[in-house]
Amino acid sequence: MSAEQIATQPYDYRGIVGSLQYLVRGKRLDIANAVRELSKFLSCYNRTHWDAARRVLKYLKGTSTYGLLLDGKTSDVKYEVYTDASFAC
Repeated sequence: MSAEQIATQPYDYRGIVGSLQYLVRGKRLDIANAVRELSKFLSCYNRTHWDAARRVLKYLKGTSTYGLLLDGKTSDVKYEVYTDASFAC
């Protein structure tokens, strides 16, 4: 998008991505990869990036009532967590 087109957009792409980053840090780790990809284009976004950001917002709206209940009452539940920290080497 040109600078003029960016200035006339009804929504602030950078603001939306910033808000999504806030959600990732606080509660919504499930959107971390999508937000990381959106963040790559903060200074050179186009219609494709706008559409991708809208898809993330639509996903959030559709999954706003989902959650993970950890109440400590069930003893037979086992959790497995995997991480990949080798990317920094």
